[in-house]
This record gives sequence, C-alpha cells and structure tokens, in this order.
Amino acid sequence: LTCPLVKIFPAETLGPKYVKSIKPLFPKINFMPTGGIDVDKDTIRSWISAGAYAIGLGSSLFSPTNDVDIIDKCKQSLEWVKQ
Repeated sequence: LTCPLVKIFPAETLGPKYVKSIKPLFPKINFMPTGGIDVDKDTIRSWISAGAYAIGLGSSLFSPTNDVDIIDKCKQSLEWVKQ
C-alpha cells in the first residue's frame, strides 16, 4: 500500500522543521503542509527547503478583495517555489 501525498495539518502549529524531521523516515512519500501558511517569500521557501512537495494555501491566498490580487499572489507564490 502506497500513499503518494500526505497532507500535514495544521502546518502553522507543526512548522517546517516537522516536515524536515520526518522526510528521511518516509523518503517515498510527498508531504503537503496546509493550514495557516502565509503567502510570503520566506514562509513558502522555508517549507520547500524543508522538503514539502506542495503547499496548501487557503485564507491567506483568498483574502484579497479582487481577482487581480488573487492572480498576482498565485503567480508570485509559484515564482518563490521555483527559486
């Protein structure tokens, strides 16, 4: 039995160090932290550096008042992941 992706919740409580510490124990599993992750460069890069495969963004991404803000945040977040 395999599980290709595991959701880590609540991410803000556990922090990037949690993913970093369990990643070696489960090398074939991808982790997706979600819950309380801010849309900013340092936060996103710290999760990716810790070994997160994907990041779930909720209210911090969708809190803007217009679609342009949401699109801009999505584009910027993807750029930070690629760096």
